[in-house]
Amino acid sequence: EMATAGVIRAVGLVMAPHYSRMSVELYFEKLSKAQEGIPAPLEVARIESWKTEEGLLAAWSDRIRAALETFPRELRSEVELVFTAHSLPQRILSWADTYPEELQATFMALSELFHEHSAHFAYQSAAMNPEPWLGPDAGDLMAARLKDGARHFVIVPIGFVTEHVEILYDIDIAFRTRVEAAGGTLVRAAMPETDPRMIAGLAERVRETARSQGWL
Repeated sequence: EMATAGVIRAVGLVMAPHYSRMSVELYFEKLSKAQEGIPAPLEVARIESWKTEEGLLAAWSDRIRAALETFPRELRSEVELVFTAHSLPQRILSWADTYPEELQATFMALSELFHEHSAHFAYQSAAMNPEPWLGPDAGDLMAARLKDGARHFVIVPIGFVTEHVEILYDIDIAFRTRVEAAGGTLVRAAMPETDPRMIAGLAERVRETARSQGWL
């Protein structure tokens, strides 16, 4: 439809901050597939990762603070932060896929801003099949922390930017039920959604990408 409308150039931006061959790369492959047979395919400039975009980090920082403030002041120092992202099959490691490193960059950038809290990274939402998936699982991690005496958690799903089933069910229902059954408290940081700082940062990334191609 874009080609029919006369579009000849496009900047491709996947609304997942972290590159992986099984996510971002797959989307760009689908874009290429969609162009097969088009007489004048679009020239596409790719944005493959925006894991430490300033607006993204600012949006998350505010939401983490807001989540921490839901705890009584005398308990806040005890709250542990659990950063999560969607798990992928372990076989991506044999491809030298950079997904784990991408996630660590966001995790480190945010955890350093909240260094007074214990911070952990874990995966969530692995598929229920025999294939091994990346871990640790966030539910298992919090269960272990509860056994060690931790009681209060803020979960920060940095692998996502909007609410959907992995947030509204996997975290808000499944994880919360499991933590509360063990005597703990789980609060989820709100999602960035359309935070103006994040959107402005992405818009500038699009402009920079277009300029790098000589399109602007």
